[in-house]
Amino acid sequence: MMTDSFYQSRKDLIESRLAQISAWSFQELSFAVISTWNEHYNEACIGVAWQRYSVSQLSEIAVCFGPTKVPHIAPILERIDSLSRLCTPPSTQL
Repeated sequence: MMTDSFYQSRKDLIESRLAQISAWSFQELSFAVISTWNEHYNEACIGVAWQRYSVSQLSEIAVCFGPTKVPHIAPILERIDSLSRLCTPPSTQL
C-alpha cells in the first residue's frame, strides 16, 4: 500500500469488486461490513484503527452512504494516501 503502484497494479481487480458492491442491497452491504469486520478484526493493516469505531457504527455509516456511493470512497482514499506520501519525508516512508 505504501507504493505509488499499489492501486494501479490492482486497479482492474479493485474496480471489479467495487462494481459488485454497488449492485448490493443495503442489507447485503451491512452484512458484508459485519462479516468482514468479524473475520479480520485486530489484524495488522496500515491505516486501520480497529478501536476507532465499533462494527455497528461502521455498518451504519456504510448503509448511510449506500451501496452505490461506497465504491466512490476507494479512489478518494487512494488519492489521500498518495498525497500523504508526498508530505512524508523519505526517511520515514516504509
